[in-house]
Amino acid sequence: MMGTVATALRAYGAEKGDTGNWPNPTQVDLGFVPGDLAGKYFADGDITWTANYDSTVTPSLTYTISATSSITTLNPVTVTLDNTGKWTP
Repeated sequence: MMGTVATALRAYGAEKGDTGNWPNPTQVDLGFVPGDLAGKYFADGDITWTANYDSTVTPSLTYTISATSSITTLNPVTVTLDNTGKWTP
């Protein structure tokens, strides 16, 4: 799921491009509808992100995606993915 969000963020950045600093896009901005981000280990609201596009810096698009499972059968765990591809358990 987090890889899907990362792809959507990159597509959003490519589409919006150099329009100045754009705010953190919402789930709807990225083209997701309720239920799209639900899966075996994470519920729809478990995945959040912060993103920024600024053409004056490199890389222009930076983001961090976090997922904390709300499924009661799992121990709560938070996993993050950033724009460099770094995963943090």
